[in-house]
This record gives sequence, C-alpha cells and structure tokens, in this order.
Amino acid sequence: LKPFSAFAMLSAPCPACDGHLAPVSGTGTQRRASEDFRHSSAPWILGVSAVSGLAQMRHRQVRALRRRLAKVAMSSKPPGEAPTRRSLGANLAAAVAAGGVPKSASAEVLSRPGPLATGASTAGTRRQLFRVKDQDWPKELDRTNPADFPHELADDCDVVILGEHHNSSSDHSMEADFTREFTKERGRRAGLPPAVGLEMVEQQFQPILDSFGRGEISVTDLYDATEWSTRWVWPFELYAPVFEAAKANGSPLVALNPATEVRRKLPLEGLQALTPEDRGLYLPDALGFAATLRDPNFRSYADLVVMPSYDTHVAGEWLGSSDSNVATPQNFLSARVFRDEAMAYAAWRYLNKDQRRGMLLIVGCDHVRYDYGIPARLKRLGSGLSRWQADRQLLLRNGPTPSAQISGRLAPGEVFSAEVDGDSLRLQGQRGFVLPEGGTGSLGASLVEGRKLKVATVLLNPTANEGLANTGAPRWKLPSDNATGPALADYIWAEA
Repeated sequence: LKPFSAFAMLSAPCPACDGHLAPVSGTGTQRRASEDFRHSSAPWILGVSAVSGLAQMRHRQVRALRRRLAKVAMSSKPPGEAPTRRSLGANLAAAVAAGGVPKSASAEVLSRPGPLATGASTAGTRRQLFRVKDQDWPKELDRTNPADFPHELADDCDVVILGEHHNSSSDHSMEADFTREFTKERGRRAGLPPAVGLEMVEQQFQPILDSFGRGEISVTDLYDATEWSTRWVWPFELYAPVFEAAKANGSPLVALNPATEVRRKLPLEGLQALTPEDRGLYLPDALGFAATLRDPNFRSYADLVVMPSYDTHVAGEWLGSSDSNVATPQNFLSARVFRDEAMAYAAWRYLNKDQRRGMLLIVGCDHVRYDYGIPARLKRLGSGLSRWQADRQLLLRNGPTPSAQISGRLAPGEVFSAEVDGDSLRLQGQRGFVLPEGGTGSLGASLVEGRKLKVATVLLNPTANEGLANTGAPRWKLPSDNATGPALADYIWAEA
C-alpha cells in the first residue's frame, strides 16, 4: 500500500493489545482477518497486515458458496424475515411478563398504544418501545396518554437517529409510521417540525429534495431525479411513504449520503483516494475524525459491528473487487467510517444552518448500533466546544510560543475544536497550538458557530446477533476491555 499521508494523524500505531480478544461473530475467515487487523503493527486504520486464511479461501467453489449466502442474506424478502426481526421484541416482552430478564439483559419497556404500538404491518403483532437502561431488571412504565411520546424523544433531543434494515418490509412500515407521528408531535411541541435526514439520497441531490418539499415535483419524480435505481437500489416504493409523511407535516428532507463516485474509490484505495475537494466537503474535521477512531472502545466496535459483514460484501462483489488483497479489510473499514463521518457532518451542517429545527435521521441499523457510527460523531460535532475553521494552511506547534516545534499542519477549510489561550488557540486533546503568523496578529482561523446537540438513537427490530448474542438477550453494552462501552441503542422499537 502507498504511504498514508493525507491523514497523517491516523497513522499512529495501534495501542498495545493485552492478548485478549472479545468474541467476534461472523465466519472463521472474518475472525482471522479481524484478529490480524487488530494486532497489525502497521497504522491501525490503514495497516498492512498479512490476512491469514483469506488467500486460501479464493477457490471457485468456496467463492460461489459465499456469493449464494450473500445473496440470501441481502435478499429484499429474506426467508423467515418476520419471526427473525421480531425475535428481540418477543424475548423481552416474555421476560417482562415473567417478572425478570436474564442478567445479561436490561431495559425499560414503554408499551405504546396508538400508532407506535398497534400500527404493525404484520397481522397479530404488537409494537413496543424499549428504553435501554443500565439496570438488572426491566421496568414497564405506565403511559396514560395514547398520543404521548417519550419525553426525551419529543422534547429534549435535537437529533433522533432511526436505524432500519434496508431489506425488511416490516421496518419500512414502522419507520413510515414513526416519521409521520414523530414529526407531527415534535412540530406541535417545538412549534417547528424537524427535518428528516436520509441515507438513501446522496448529497448532490439536495436541490431535488428541496424541490419536492416546495411541491414542484411529485414523489414519483424523485425516483428518476435522484438516480435511485443506480445509487440506492433498494425498492423505492418502500421509502416513498417516508417522503410523503415528512412533506405532509412540513419537514424538510436532507440528503446525507456521500456521492457514489467518491464512495466506490475507498474500498479499493482507502482514505488516500480522497481529493482535497472530497475532504473539504465530507471530512473537514480531520482531527475530530481521528480522535473518534482512537477511542479505546473503537477497536471492539470495529471487530464486532463493522467487520463481520466484510466477507459478505467481498463475496457479493459489492466492494468493486472480489479479491480480498485489493478490497482489503482495512480499506473496507476506512470506507465505512468515512460514510459515518460524512453523513454525521451533513446533518450537523444542516442543523447549524437552521438552528431552530431538530432532525430525524433514517439510516441503516449498523450506522446506529453501539454508538460509534453516526451517533458518536454527531455528539462530537455537537459537543458545544468552540470550533474553528482554518482560513489558510496553519502550522501546529507543540507549545504556545513561536520557538515551539512544528508538530503538524491544518489544511485550508479544516474544522477543529480549540480554546483561546492568550494569543493562540489550544486544540482539544493536547494536539497542539495555532499561533499568529506573518506579523499580522491574525490566527488565520474563523470561529464556527457550533450548536450543542443532544442525540438519541432508536433501533428497529434488532436481531439477537445484532445485539452480539446467540440467544434472545442482547449485550446492552459493547463488550470491551473498557467497562464504559456504549449501549446498543437508547431505544429499541420492536414487533412482538
């Protein structure tokens, strides 16, 4: 691989591992790849590692079998979808009825009358909303008003992120109901309906969504205008009710996904394939991006949440190559975290432009669960810390004096968190100082009016495997060497 220079801050070696590996789901091949990835001595986000076993798995019969399994896994109507998707809700509902749950599970169950409880698309099912809490036993809360939403979602949160399964018709029915009821209720309480952010639409098509919101084009026009058939693929008719519900309640639609032309480069070339224009549009907060990746829990997240789908993507040839030496595990992870960061930044940019509104994001469940996809990034961007944008290339020094050693550079347009320290800016996380240069007294950076955001997450019908368990009880916190691993989600909405 070429040296990784565009984001030198990502090139720090992986922190020393103590030999312990958390359980990794997925195939044996994926487990070996993940373990090699974690223990590589190369840069830990784009490290060069000898992925043992992958080369031996390339013979024709194994590849054909994996491709068939991938097609089944990603089928638009997977066999047994309803009982599989409803398994988590059923197990928790049964546990509450029995008066207890396994020690590995904990949740508060909010039984929901009205649209969020009984609007299920599958006959004979009941919808329940679970609030995940750090406790040993679930507590069922009484809800006397059928139209009442959890206070945290309707009143206190600036952003609610809904995690769906793209191939689940049940999830699509639920998300349309959620969009309809939540935008209406939030609009009534806040006086202004929230925006609705969509993973399904790429950012360059924002003017198309704006035209739809103004009534200039119909919902059927969106299919061609957003090039849906080549850029998203999943059936448009499953998402059309979301568009219509948002428009009916006056909620603007916001495109979140980066352009296909940019995304398709990363699984083959990694982050080094990004141009300066790409970085400025999708990844302007390079230091914050790197800081998220260096979080001690991120390695467990990568192993347990992101990497298990690597084999499926390679087998289905969805990475641009079926050769794992080209579409490497490192590039796969890089492409994934890039999308998370780009979508989080698109939402943050909109929320700062229109600070009166909240936002409902609808994205795939893997971008939501265990926090390190979009949620942690939005929380970082919306931390309320002072944020600055470089007006020109800036030098970073390891001290607040002109004689201090140069430790790095910030590119023009790059966003960073810093506090004023005398005549200089002290970057968050002891990453250096920006000093006035050229005798002008100017720091060469402009203050960005950042908005403090409170974020909540809702997962639709997560399976036991998605909760990192082979039984019905999920792991409510990310298994990690660090005891403070993030929760699976703030809420789970399930059909029981």
